Amino acid sequence: MSSGDAANELNQLVEHTERFRERIEETTDASRTQADYISGLAKDVNDVSATMEEIASSATEIVDMVEEASETAESGLEAGRRASEQTQETVDDVADLVAAMERVSEQMEEIGTVTELIADIADQTNLLALNANIEAAHAGDEGAGFTVVANEVKTLAEETGENADEIRSLIESLESETEAGMEAAERTHSSVLETADDIDTALEAIDEAVSKVEEVMDGATEIADANDVQAGSIEEFAARIEDLGEESDEIRENMSDAATLVDQHSSVVEHASGFLHGFPGLAYRTLNEDGWPVVFATNGIEELAGYTAEQLVEGEIVLGEDVIHEDDQEAVWEAIQDLVDRNGTAYDITYRMVTRRGEVKTVRERGRPIYDDQGELEAFEGYIWNTDESETQVLFGGGETAPASTADD
Repeated sequence: MSSGDAANELNQLVEHTERFRERIEETTDASRTQADYISGLAKDVNDVSATMEEIASSATEIVDMVEEASETAESGLEAGRRASEQTQETVDDVADLVAAMERVSEQMEEIGTVTELIADIADQTNLLALNANIEAAHAGDEGAGFTVVANEVKTLAEETGENADEIRSLIESLESETEAGMEAAERTHSSVLETADDIDTALEAIDEAVSKVEEVMDGATEIADANDVQAGSIEEFAARIEDLGEESDEIRENMSDAATLVDQHSSVVEHASGFLHGFPGLAYRTLNEDGWPVVFATNGIEELAGYTAEQLVEGEIVLGEDVIHEDDQEAVWEAIQDLVDRNGTAYDITYRMVTRRGEVKTVRERGRPIYDDQGELEAFEGYIWNTDESETQVLFGGGETAPASTADD
């Protein structure tokens, strides 16, 4: 690499180093902010993890309570089923009772009919006894015995009638009581039927409640399981955040070390750049165009020719027209172009230079062509310094236009 190439790259390196240092400072600040944020995030995640653990514990308690409620509901359902069975048995018993009382009522009616018949017979017997007494009275003494019998029959008939009346009264009382009992039995039967319906409805409600409780238990179990999984994930996430925080701290420390190295590197580059610019002679980079337009120049041009590097770079002074002696310009151009045509890699030429004050100096130039990735000529880089004619052959002097030599010759 030529001195011009090195100088150009040093200048760029200074600029890049400064920008890199700024970026490192920005990255360090960002890393510090990120570390603070991660620290806060880790705290939040830990809080969330603790909350999730509490939720998981509460969900477990809910599952236990729901299981207990489910067992209670199952017990209630079983008790309701037994009550329903017993109620149904009661319904059947009451129905049997109503049927029995209906049969008793029917039998009482039959007994009443018989009693009425007995009463009628007693009345007829009493009437016959009366007629017998009348006939006995007409018979006189001969009918006295018959009168006694008739009186006995009459007495028996009267007693039978009285007994029939008592039986009738008892039957009427029994019928009244039986009717009241039947009405009560029917009301009981209706009430028991309604109770059975209510129990069936309650059983359906309890059965549905049991199903809902089971669904709630399943949901609570799923929630508890999900909370356990989520709590585990959050714990893992918290661990990763903690690791990330440690890595962020390490990055911040590394960036701080890098910033220190960049500062040191920047200082070295600045010293090297200052050394290059303070070195006698001109390090340059020019384009392969008429006049050799300069894109980079060191400050050594001031001591060498009295011009500033800015004048060369900005085009106020043209190297190939204002600095190279007019009698040597064509020879220098042809020598360099001949090198390019022959795919040469370096040149070493001596020619005359005209300073800002008009002084003529013999200078020596060493350089090389620069090609891009496609092999196209991009520029020339090299170094020009003042030389002594007694030490170095002057290729161009006294107005002669002899060919300039190259390093490949």
